[in-house]
Amino acid sequence: MSARSVIEHALTVYYDGDRELARKLLAKRDAEQQPEPLVVSRYDTAMEPAPEEEPVLTVGAVAEDGRPVALCFDPETRRKVAGWLAPSAAELLAHTTAFEIPWVGHALPLRLRRSMAGGDRWAICDREGRRWDRELGFVYEAQNEDERTRTDTRFPLSEAWPLAHQIAAGETAGTKDGEG
Repeated sequence: MSARSVIEHALTVYYDGDRELARKLLAKRDAEQQPEPLVVSRYDTAMEPAPEEEPVLTVGAVAEDGRPVALCFDPETRRKVAGWLAPSAAELLAHTTAFEIPWVGHALPLRLRRSMAGGDRWAICDREGRRWDRELGFVYEAQNEDERTRTDTRFPLSEAWPLAHQIAAGETAGTKDGEG
């Protein structure tokens, strides 16, 4: 028998068998015990734990009624909240025009650039004004006047991303260090 059932039985006996009155009294007591939601209106600071402490992020905040509030986030809760607040990959990608990828053996990174034509067309570029061609390796943009060559230097992101990383790592087949 649960504690609530025991209390309900005792109240029923006390009120001469009036079970309905006992239930109403218990419901009123339960409603009074439910705390009002605490609405935070301002965030002041976030404190990372020291390395020797529990990995709990503490956010200092102020409730609407002026009371100070400490929101404590364990690592799992932090990841969950970050997921709610972070934009999705699709939202970020909609605003991205270029990625820079560290390029082995080069001072400057390789660039993965959204095509000016728009849509899901990306060019893999170096800093000398060359783009990666499917068959020829790196070619200067002025060299690819015909539409076939222009098309062969534009890729959907699903192809361009792994290919750019292969080139940057010097792993592209048929080329010496991704040089073409």
